Amino acid sequence: MTGFYFILAVLIIILCISLLKTYSYKKTLADITASIKKAEGNKFKTRVLGSKSDETGILISNINSLLSELEKAQESIDTYRTDTNRYVEKMASIGEVAATIAHEIKNPLAGISGALQVLAEDFPNDSPRREIANDILTEIERLDMAVKDLIFYAKPPDPVLTLTDVSVLLHSIRDSVRNRAQEQSVTISLKSDNIPKIMADPFQLEKALSHVVFHSLHEMEGGGELTIIADNRYEDNTVEIRCDDTGAGMQKEFLSDVFKPRFSTRYAGSGLGLAISRNIIESHKGRIEIESALGSGTTFRITLPVEG
Repeated sequence: MTGFYFILAVLIIILCISLLKTYSYKKTLADITASIKKAEGNKFKTRVLGSKSDETGILISNINSLLSELEKAQESIDTYRTDTNRYVEKMASIGEVAATIAHEIKNPLAGISGALQVLAEDFPNDSPRREIANDILTEIERLDMAVKDLIFYAKPPDPVLTLTDVSVLLHSIRDSVRNRAQEQSVTISLKSDNIPKIMADPFQLEKALSHVVFHSLHEMEGGGELTIIADNRYEDNTVEIRCDDTGAGMQKEFLSDVFKPRFSTRYAGSGLGLAISRNIIESHKGRIEIESALGSGTTFRITLPVEG
């Protein structure tokens, strides 16, 4: 009989231990679940309590390590967001100031240009003064274009989307640069057949494409060939415009800076042209890419959605 009670006592003890372990595991799993729920709400400072040396303790340690890494990552993200917001606010302020200054410069320029044109009328055609006046007027015009680019870049207007014929825009750009291309001995080939109309701001899009074409012409001051091809990409319902020039090309390390303000190799404009082009293309939900290598010319690829 004593043996029976001993065995019964052992069974009861084993049952109690089993129940305690079950309760402990359930509590641990509950703590882990609660911590994961908190982590889902970006509360990575939470930790699972426990200091066991068994598999459960290893699991708790691994989860706490993961939460610690997530906490560090979240702090880095928060710091980055704060710095980015400050930078965006700073650039917005600079843009406001730049636009204001550009407007203040633009108005006197128009007055100076008009007054100089009146004065130049009194100079004989063969007078050196007339030639000097014309040179000044040319520089004023170039400065006025740079100021307009600065205003556009600092405070770009929202695009006004209408049904736009890309082929018409490309032909217009080709005609506008024809004389300049001939002076530089540059041949322009254009192919834009069967291109669907797209939803775009024709004024802004023509400005963006013009800056790309002007950049290509500047890369071929000693002559060359500019090929412009527009294709309809049925697979993703977009139009791709490709501009290939036979200029000197660019080193690979410069390619990442091409669309940044003030980038220039031999560009005689404001240095904002390609930056403006990228902003306009992206505001139309498109993208612009560049491929280039020294001695191999440069290719610009512009992709635009058919529907805005």
